[in-house]
Amino acid sequence: MPSTVRSRAPMQKALSIGVEYKELAERLPQWHLPAAHKDPQIMSRLLQEQYNYRPENITILTDAKGSNRLPTRDNIIASMRELVRDAQFGDRLVFHFSGHGSQVKAPPEHVEEIDGWDEVIWPCDIKPDSDSEPVENYIMDDEIKQILVDPLPAGVRLAILLDCCSSGTGADLPFSYGTASLLSPINPREINFCRVQFAPSHRVARQRSKSIVGLDHDIAAFDQSPKRRFTFQSMDELPSCETDLSASPFVTSWAACLDNQGTLESSQGSVFLLALEGSLKQNSQPTNGQMLNNITDWLHHNVPWRKLEQQPPRPQLGSNRSISSIYHSSFEL
Repeated sequence: MPSTVRSRAPMQKALSIGVEYKELAERLPQWHLPAAHKDPQIMSRLLQEQYNYRPENITILTDAKGSNRLPTRDNIIASMRELVRDAQFGDRLVFHFSGHGSQVKAPPEHVEEIDGWDEVIWPCDIKPDSDSEPVENYIMDDEIKQILVDPLPAGVRLAILLDCCSSGTGADLPFSYGTASLLSPINPREINFCRVQFAPSHRVARQRSKSIVGLDHDIAAFDQSPKRRFTFQSMDELPSCETDLSASPFVTSWAACLDNQGTLESSQGSVFLLALEGSLKQNSQPTNGQMLNNITDWLHHNVPWRKLEQQPPRPQLGSNRSISSIYHSSFEL
């Protein structure tokens, strides 16, 4: 039996990152995310007010003016390791990243990537080439899983929130709800960069001319194996069940969009995080399935997609457990 012995009381810890890319924007202004520094503020407020996190247990990294710790690759990696260090049964952990994401060609040994591409997030010291493709200092989905997920003992809850483009499977977890992103990769050489005007500000939206329409009531759960198997199952009659923490950690990932989609920001912060906050105001104790549907509905009804001439992004729920076993479990951070 896995050990459930604790040497201290359970803790709540969070790491929230918002990257504006100020230095990068001096050379490539299309990459500037001027409201990204607001996202850790939203996340911190939500964690404290809704889930009783202590402010001293919430680490924030931004490249906003006056920040004393920049979200460089080294600092993000170090903070990720610190987040999960000495985690024990009963702890609750949150990792939140708001910034740019994209894809890079997966090496041959990454056989779990059925589309042949790895998802990556961009620290503030990212180094893109002349075609705006990241070539140095990105953080790969495999690293996120290896650092945040793999070391966790049984009984620890971890929520990963990836508020960036190409984020659908950005935590490399074995199960995912929604539509498989088989139109990956997003190739920077094929993207039309655009400044999407949503409120006074914008997030650079990176997307192809086609997008996948998701399944509203179906589940695509795929095993992390050399060939991922896609199976579809109705969610209507799944039984409600409590999450058993005694045998393993419980990890969920919440992504702003599919791997082949982009996302947006407004002058108040990212639309994904605003949707999450707005959904919790309407229903403070949702299930995971309700939260996913509520975020999706919020995005559809509160952003003028037709005016923007864009398809709404499809938020994604991932987990280290089958989606059918967690769909009706309580959403928690």
